[in-house]
Amino acid sequence: RRQLLGRAWDEATTREALATLPQATISMVTCIAMLRIWDELDGHGLELLQNGYDSLLFQHNPELSDDARRALTKALAVPILLDNGRRFEIGVSVRWDRPNWRACK
Repeated sequence: RRQLLGRAWDEATTREALATLPQATISMVTCIAMLRIWDELDGHGLELLQNGYDSLLFQHNPELSDDARRALTKALAVPILLDNGRRFEIGVSVRWDRPNWRACK
C-alpha cells in the first residue's frame, strides 16, 4: 500500500497515484524475467550486472549461441493476466553489443 503525501486536490498527486500500479507492474515483470533467466539459462555464459527499474544488463560470452539468445528473448516475455481475464505481454527489446564497454551507449 502506498501513502501519498501530496495535496489531494493537486494534479501532481493525482498523476502520482495513477502511475503507481503501472510502475510497480513494470518493476515486477523485470524481476520475474530476471528469475526466469536465472532458472532457464544458468550456465550459458550470461552474467547479470544490473537489475534496473525496467531493464536488465548482462555481460556475456561472445560465443553465446543463437539458441541461448532466443531463449533469453523468450524468457523476457512475461505474460500478464488482468482481473477481467485478458492476457497480454509488454513488448521487450534486446540489444546485443560488441564486447567493448566503450561501444555501449
